[in-house]
Amino acid sequence: MVLSSGNDRVQSCPRKRHRSAQSCQECRRRKVRCDRSEPCGHCLLSKKQCHYDPRSAPSGRIVNGPAPASQSAHEFAPIIHAQVASAPRPQASVIARGSSPASDSFHLTRRVPDVQLSSQSSHDNGIVRSEGPRAATSANLDNVAAGPQDGKISLNKSRLFGRSHWTNSTLEVALACRPLICSSIILANLQQLQKTAAVLNPETGNATDNEVLARLKWEIAALLQKCKSLSKNIKSSQQTRCSSFPRAYLSIAKEYADNMVHLYVTHFESVFRILHIPSFWIEYEKYWSDPAEGEYISQLKIQLVTALGMIIHQDTINTTDVYSTARQWLYAAQEWLSGPLKKSRISIGSLQVQCLLILARQALSVGGDTAWISMGLVVRTAMQMGLHRDPKHFKRMGILEGEIRRRLWATVLELNVQAALDAGMPPTLSLDEFDTEGPSNLNDEDIDEQTEALRELPATATTDSSLQRFLFQSLRPRLEVAQRMNSITPALSEMSYNELIALTTSIASACRSCSAHILKTNSFEIASFHSNLADLLLRRFILHLHRPLAGRARTNPQYYFSRKMSLDAAMALISSASKNAQFERLVLLGAGMFKNRMIHASLAVASELLIEVEEQGPGEYHSPSREPSGYRKMLTEALREALRQSAERIRLGETNVKLHMKLSMAMRQAEVAGAHSSSMQQLAQSAKESLEASYATMQARATHEGTDIESRGSGGMSEDFDPEDFDPESFFLDSNFSLDDLFFIPADFDMDGAARQP
Repeated sequence: MVLSSGNDRVQSCPRKRHRSAQSCQECRRRKVRCDRSEPCGHCLLSKKQCHYDPRSAPSGRIVNGPAPASQSAHEFAPIIHAQVASAPRPQASVIARGSSPASDSFHLTRRVPDVQLSSQSSHDNGIVRSEGPRAATSANLDNVAAGPQDGKISLNKSRLFGRSHWTNSTLEVALACRPLICSSIILANLQQLQKTAAVLNPETGNATDNEVLARLKWEIAALLQKCKSLSKNIKSSQQTRCSSFPRAYLSIAKEYADNMVHLYVTHFESVFRILHIPSFWIEYEKYWSDPAEGEYISQLKIQLVTALGMIIHQDTINTTDVYSTARQWLYAAQEWLSGPLKKSRISIGSLQVQCLLILARQALSVGGDTAWISMGLVVRTAMQMGLHRDPKHFKRMGILEGEIRRRLWATVLELNVQAALDAGMPPTLSLDEFDTEGPSNLNDEDIDEQTEALRELPATATTDSSLQRFLFQSLRPRLEVAQRMNSITPALSEMSYNELIALTTSIASACRSCSAHILKTNSFEIASFHSNLADLLLRRFILHLHRPLAGRARTNPQYYFSRKMSLDAAMALISSASKNAQFERLVLLGAGMFKNRMIHASLAVASELLIEVEEQGPGEYHSPSREPSGYRKMLTEALREALRQSAERIRLGETNVKLHMKLSMAMRQAEVAGAHSSSMQQLAQSAKESLEASYATMQARATHEGTDIESRGSGGMSEDFDPEDFDPESFFLDSNFSLDDLFFIPADFDMDGAARQP
């Protein structure tokens, strides 16, 4: 100890330096994430005093208070044409094609909430303003890739979810239900939010209401834990490896295999051109003539093709055994590809197996969510084989081989861009890394090994390759969407309005071209399947492109176009499942691109419905003399259809129950808009009812499949309920768990991995 010369106080030895706390004291006490604003969002909603440790650095902190007088509203708003300021409600042209009634029109700018943005955000994330009448079209769009504070990227356990990953769709519903208080997001309806917070706050409101809410929250947490435990039991009972079946022979009758292969050829091959059909049928018959002596690579192709046919087969007899057999074939193919690398495996046949496996994994929900990782190997295998160079560079290559290589390369590119969008990751390669042309416009029977010259049909003629050709032509805008959304640099914020229009127009034009070039020789069911599948592969990019901007149309009519386009795409994606039974089975059983389309679209519709209820006000829907508008009825029906599909996915084997819970809460929130504080009880009750129904469905399916469903503890749902004795930490939930926290759990996160910072 050293005495200070300046006074009699004792100067202590220097303490070990600790990292200063960044969260406010109230958030640290509640153990919740703080947005570091002044005051922060949690304190503002709960009416608590927000205090920060004096040692924490204030730099970069966002002030949620009135903007300085020098920063007037016009400094943050772009110049907008007068005719844009009064825009009609974004009618979904996919569903309602007629003129909308006069009651459906509204002004996007009739309610302009106060814009509270930080000066830093206005500089870094704002629109580039320009004087003159072209400001609205030449201005750059707001930065929707500002970083983690905008909720656009998240790390869950060991996986990084980029901006186009479906978990970020939750943010859009959050903006509709509870506008977040953070950088570049507009604060709206603060009074209503404070009312909601007061209902959830045990220190305010009616004591009986709070007791009911406390019990409901406890039961919800217990049900979530029970669903998670049952999900683990179901997944652990499923066979995950095939080491005991090294050859996994075709254990089905040839007649059944014939039907399944025919289903694959007539449904999938029009979009994903992996096989030359006449050549494959020759290989198929040769294998069945002597299966024991057949080539193993031929067996793998036949197994994967058969498995893909099984997924859309309408016969539901012994589906458990059928899907178990199909998954076993997938594991066998994966084992073969993962074995010791040999030069003989770098071949067209091996690449066909890889493409079929990627497609089958997503169709059968076997590792479909990690397809982007596997696509890296597929792309590099194809490039090592030279598929990224056009066959015209190889003078000795046969006509048939060259055409197969073009088709395979187009399929690899299609699977790659779809997987990148689902994973929220940049595409594995760019357009300047290949020069292979698109497939030729001809039918399979017009080319064989003896063909010496291509006799390509006119571009207006419809052939077996028409759909793949249009998908290939739309690859440039879709690659650009995936790259801009998931690049490290904020490329999306630098996109001009004209670029946005151009990308949207290109993809929409491809949608129309695909619909117009469906083979007329096909039956109506097959043509409908082709149209819906091609529409899925294209339209979801429009939804991803416009969804981050659609919510801003509430306060800035410049984004009305994005609001309409995202709603059109979402409505089309939801409605397509009910139009074709075979396509419905594919999207309800599948994972990857087949599953994510449902999450993005349903949350987009839920967001639009909640925005509609908020804009119209509660009086319209609670007045006996007034009926809800046709627009709201349309949105309600679409959300109800999304709920049906979500429930059906759970019945068919889906173990994620949070999406159905979210949609149920959104539906109930729209139904009870403007009600008194008991509306929060109704929201909690809807979540509980959803979880109870989902758990019963999962339990029934597990029993049918012979899965051990012994509970690992009931979660403490006894009748002797005492909130004081309940420890929410046993359910991996925060001790200050609220309905808001529940709603915004990403729909596929584990309970113990909700987007925590590394």
